[in-house]
Amino acid sequence: MPSYLHYWSQETVQRRASDDAIVEFCCGTGLDEAKPGDTLFIVTVEEGELVLVNQFDVDEIVSPKEAAKRFGKQAGSMPHCLACEPENADLLDAVEIEEIAGDLRIVGKNGAEAPLARTPSGAVDSKQFKSSLLELTEESAELLREKWDLPMPDPEEVMGELSQYDESGETAFFTMPEHSEMLQLLALKFATMVLEAEGWRCKVTPEDEGAHLLECKKRQETRRYLVCAVSPETSSVVLSDEKRRFLTEDKKAYLAIVRGVTRPNPEWFEFTGAQAAESFQFEPMVWQATMPELG
Repeated sequence: MPSYLHYWSQETVQRRASDDAIVEFCCGTGLDEAKPGDTLFIVTVEEGELVLVNQFDVDEIVSPKEAAKRFGKQAGSMPHCLACEPENADLLDAVEIEEIAGDLRIVGKNGAEAPLARTPSGAVDSKQFKSSLLELTEESAELLREKWDLPMPDPEEVMGELSQYDESGETAFFTMPEHSEMLQLLALKFATMVLEAEGWRCKVTPEDEGAHLLECKKRQETRRYLVCAVSPETSSVVLSDEKRRFLTEDKKAYLAIVRGVTRPNPEWFEFTGAQAAESFQFEPMVWQATMPELG
């Protein structure tokens, strides 16, 4: 099925972020080409650079009357409205894709492929998006999917890596730098399962220095989880000063600790930032969090 680029202005992005960060509908002009089964990669231009804010899988074409009933008066005033099932809807995000923007190719009406148009200064020209959807080549759509969907490790691959160590070496496995990214992503995958079972919609958001946060939304509540993977024998975690600052300063911050993520039944510990500030021990550059004893 076809995939398209669809443009939202910065004003639209900000309005939708304040209304509801889960994108269940997309209404506007120039959407008449899209059909159920198609995918829209919703982008905006920020300071001349292309930013991906949502991957929207079209499940339904909605009439203006139905759109007004389901999504509000403003949606009903638009000539075209598309919807996706709530379980398929993704959170609004801001993924920088300028590094691959030059590789994206648009399919013209005559079937010819062309790169995105740019202004004389080299910035992505937002005017090219405003008249209609821009159809992407399959290769371009795949590039955007890879940017949107953070790849999660296969648990069997992790267990294969772990099988090289005996039981006494399992803790060492968790402390080796070459395993940290894999273990963190596995913990994020487990955390997503736990939270989605409680009705949260979650999306992994890359942060600075290779770290990741889990951005979660339920109704009008938002949480940002810092997820840590620790070995089954671990009773505390040590966090950098930057992560400590995030947990104390961000009112929506939570700390989740997944203990024994490589085992069949990992343990889940959850703290609000306020709880963490009250119960964790401060040191000059680290934060040590003591967890409940196994019992």
